[in-house]
Amino acid sequence: FLLVVCSAGLSRQSQGTSRVINYAGIVRGCSQRVVKRELCGETSDDLIAYLDAILKELREGGDTYQLTSLPDPAYQEGLSRQETQWSTLKKEIAAVRSGEGDAAKAALLSESESYYDLCNETVSLAEQYSEGLIRSSATLWWFLILDLLLQTVIILHRTVIATRVFHRNILMEQKTYLDSLTGVYNRRCYDDLLHELGQGEAYSVIFIDLDHLKLVNDTYGH
Repeated sequence: FLLVVCSAGLSRQSQGTSRVINYAGIVRGCSQRVVKRELCGETSDDLIAYLDAILKELREGGDTYQLTSLPDPAYQEGLSRQETQWSTLKKEIAAVRSGEGDAAKAALLSESESYYDLCNETVSLAEQYSEGLIRSSATLWWFLILDLLLQTVIILHRTVIATRVFHRNILMEQKTYLDSLTGVYNRRCYDDLLHELGQGEAYSVIFIDLDHLKLVNDTYGH
């Protein structure tokens, strides 16, 4: 039961990680689109706000994009560097908008390349975390299969034991109540039967006595 619960939990985490990887890739591509539009003189406040919201949800988790905060220190550190670089990139965008000329555009382009590399690192770290979850899930499933096989073996073993005990009880009952030579019920069987009838119940007993049975016993055996 615990293995099934753990496997289900890892499966849900893997699904959440897939969305994180997807949106981390969106941040990487959309940020380059922002830079391209800004270099062409087009403002991208809507895209910048969109990226800000995604980055916040990647860090803290949230319901808007249904993202989870991955509990991986390496990923969180990479995401923190990416957010810092994003703040620098937005400052360069502001410099370009203020009309500081080609130097500001060159600085924005350079920062965008660095930011792209950081985005690649963050996506890679998220993918590594996801691969670790998949390996852990696969390991748990192997343990689950082995556990089921072991339980099957135990059940079969106990079934065999129970069958042997059942047959042994039948043999003991036969030895207790049956005459080994003739196979008919002996006196003990009828004594117990009369005892089980209880008080106040009517019953009849027929007793048959065979004369000269000693001759049969002495000739053919008891």
